[in-house]
Amino acid sequence: MGNVLRNKYWVLCLVILLGFSVRLFSVNYGLPFVVGPDETRQILDSFSMASRMSLLPQEFAYAALHKYLLLAAYGTYFLLGKVFGAFADKMDFAFKFISQPYNFYLMARLLSVALGTSVIFAAYKTAKLLLDEKAGLLAALLAALNFHLIQLSYWASSDILVVFISAIAFFYILKFLKFQTAKNAIFAGFFTGLAVSSKLQGLLFIVPLILAILLGKNRWKYLVVALSVFCVGAFIGNAAYIFQGRPAIERIIVLSQEAKFGISSAPVFSHNVFSVILWYAKDLIRQDGIIGLVYILGIIYSCFSMKRENLVFLSLAVSFAVSLSLLSLRQVYYLAAFLPAASVFAAIALIDLSRVFRKAKKFVLGGIITLIILLGLKEAILAQVMRSYHDTRQRAMDWVESNIPFGSKIALDWPELNVPLPTDIPFMFWTGNARHYYDTYMPKEVKDAFSRYQGGSIYTIVPVIHQKDTGFLPYDVPEEAAVKIRSNPMFMRLYQRFNFFTLEKLRGMGCQYLILSSFAYSHFLLDDDIFKTGIYNPYIKEDVLSNNRQLEKYDSSYEESALYFLAKRAREFYSPLLLGKAVGVKLIKEFSPRFDLGPSIKIYKIEVIR
Repeated sequence: MGNVLRNKYWVLCLVILLGFSVRLFSVNYGLPFVVGPDETRQILDSFSMASRMSLLPQEFAYAALHKYLLLAAYGTYFLLGKVFGAFADKMDFAFKFISQPYNFYLMARLLSVALGTSVIFAAYKTAKLLLDEKAGLLAALLAALNFHLIQLSYWASSDILVVFISAIAFFYILKFLKFQTAKNAIFAGFFTGLAVSSKLQGLLFIVPLILAILLGKNRWKYLVVALSVFCVGAFIGNAAYIFQGRPAIERIIVLSQEAKFGISSAPVFSHNVFSVILWYAKDLIRQDGIIGLVYILGIIYSCFSMKRENLVFLSLAVSFAVSLSLLSLRQVYYLAAFLPAASVFAAIALIDLSRVFRKAKKFVLGGIITLIILLGLKEAILAQVMRSYHDTRQRAMDWVESNIPFGSKIALDWPELNVPLPTDIPFMFWTGNARHYYDTYMPKEVKDAFSRYQGGSIYTIVPVIHQKDTGFLPYDVPEEAAVKIRSNPMFMRLYQRFNFFTLEKLRGMGCQYLILSSFAYSHFLLDDDIFKTGIYNPYIKEDVLSNNRQLEKYDSSYEESALYFLAKRAREFYSPLLLGKAVGVKLIKEFSPRFDLGPSIKIYKIEVIR
């Protein structure tokens, strides 16, 4: 018996090691220059908390728990660095961050790797609780090799945190279902609340929490207990909505509108729940292959099971389906917090159904497991190999530094999605709230030290896309559309945000070069435009272009058609350049992704017209 248990222990260790390995490899992709917008947002806000000596965030896109973890990690890093002589003081620490950010981003990503690996163990424990050790190991394997769970573990964002915390919450929800004790009710409620403190999507887990309690005895007593501690857990990462109510809530309203429309002027997807279910089922299989297929099998099997745990699982699936039907955008990424639970019930379904084959069940189950390992590893390794190459933006940066003299003035269309060139301020502070952090919280002596560090090896950057608080509506917007724009905070924000300097204006500002990124211009081009090649896609397999559609003509019958004039304004800037019809501008270099990742980068020389 001891040998059997030891063997199962080592199998679990191997599965976790496998999952850890595919998450760790290429975790330094793009660093320190090519980073995700959410990574910078989370890291800078955690630093601002330390600077302001406050636990309230200034950026409200996500709940604050992930920022607290980063704050704790960076605080520990500073204390250890000071003890061992890596940092002289707080000013030196801040200077190292802005001048040599590699370690800081890597540390944040390694936190995500640890969280992503921990999800594997949570899936194991949940399936073992419901069935047996074998189900636990199979659930762990599915979670270890799930393509999306691997990709989420690479990025320093709150996404993998909500996946991990909600996986723990779901374990305790099901544990309460089997063993109805106050302790399990407290843990289930608290971790469900903590999932909401990680990201608001965690709120979906309150449905299976309530159902699990209602299916048991003493339901009202346990419901009060669970919901009370739920509020405590949810408060931890969402205190801003109480203490900074108005700006926080306004930001969430705008973000919800962005999730509904994106930057599309035409309807993208319907809001029909059945359409949503079919689309996600199809794309789960397309992106996750055999693992996606067994997830669908697990859901179907649960529909025919009479067990209470299957009902709780299905309540979670329905919650996701209904919430996703409210969005006009569709990405499997939105299902991330559901995937550990799907791993558990897929494993249970496979083991239960394999019993139909009786004597051959070992061969059938063994064959399926072999396919999961081989195909899952293949997709994970291919993605890692792609991430191991330099991103097109890194290749473009190297070329610019070798061929364009330092001191030149270069226009970038959308700096966050473009080439990260050295300038007088660190690249992570170029735009938006990031620039506010730099101007407000960065000490002058640190800024001066950074200027000396850069020396003369910098460029002057001019963002083509710029903010305008007045006069931001195009000249040809009809009054009916103008009313629609002014009545919608998100439309107003986009029209203020996306204004474009003309080539004549850029030339007059002294710009000598112009760099365009397909991650920027693909947002605005018509659907059949050959230059519409890709929008920023950190998860590689997502069909992000299907989430962006543009009208060829204004049609007032669509709510999102108010954005037609925004996209048209952008095309008036981009199209002559992409088609080679812009006067006084010459394309001198282009970088396109081959087996590597990144946008198409086009570098133009702005000629002087006399």
